[in-house]
Amino acid sequence: MRCAVLLPIAVLAACAGSEPAPEGETPPAAPDDQTALVAEIEKAVGTMLPEITVSQYARHYARGADGHVHAVYLRQCDGNWATCAGAEAIWTTPDALPITLDGGCGVVTVEYDPAASALVTATCNGEA
Repeated sequence: MRCAVLLPIAVLAACAGSEPAPEGETPPAAPDDQTALVAEIEKAVGTMLPEITVSQYARHYARGADGHVHAVYLRQCDGNWATCAGAEAIWTTPDALPITLDGGCGVVTVEYDPAASALVTATCNGEA
């Protein structure tokens, strides 16, 4: 099941392949590192927001130029705000992260600092 991606935000390019990342940008994590990092982030988010079930969200992750992982969790699948059975974690670039200004806990915004192994923020969006 694919979940809806809403409007993209500011463009930040990610480096691919074996080329070094441009100065000021952090290269994407290797797939094994991503899996462990996602597990760490999702555990922290579940602890901070016990009212949500993380696995029921399509989770979009991107590493920013600051090295932090920015994520948007969406519970909108196939155009419906509901539980997303089988939703998955998706790595993308910062410019491709979905953005919405409302949605309550149907949309959760996350920032994680891997260097400190610390959740910076995890919040439900407001209501329009």
